[in-house]
Amino acid sequence: KRVRHRILNVAVGLVTDRRGRLLIEKRPAKGLLAGLWGLPIVEADDNAAPLDAALSAQLNRPMQGHYLGEAKHVFTHRTWRMRVYRYTVGAFPDGCVAADRNALHRTYALPTAFSKLLPLLEPS
Repeated sequence: KRVRHRILNVAVGLVTDRRGRLLIEKRPAKGLLAGLWGLPIVEADDNAAPLDAALSAQLNRPMQGHYLGEAKHVFTHRTWRMRVYRYTVGAFPDGCVAADRNALHRTYALPTAFSKLLPLLEPS
């Protein structure tokens, strides 16, 4: 049987601390990119409100994203239309995993769907 291709609108967070480290999290054990490291992501249409709420709960402080741009990633049976938002915190609370650039390449190796968003962090 042919699997129906779905388009999913998502909001993705690029959350950094004052040291320039990026917040990453382990993806769920089941589903797309199961068990891999990724960026905070939630299903959302045209605003950051669901991502703001999720990050506020995770980081124990009010969070409001700054829109950076859009990207698309095509999987075999799904396309992510990603709206990307930037967040900055002074420091991450205990329990969060934060990685600097070297660790992102050597230790955590983000999937392409996420790593292609990293240039949005560079100053223009």
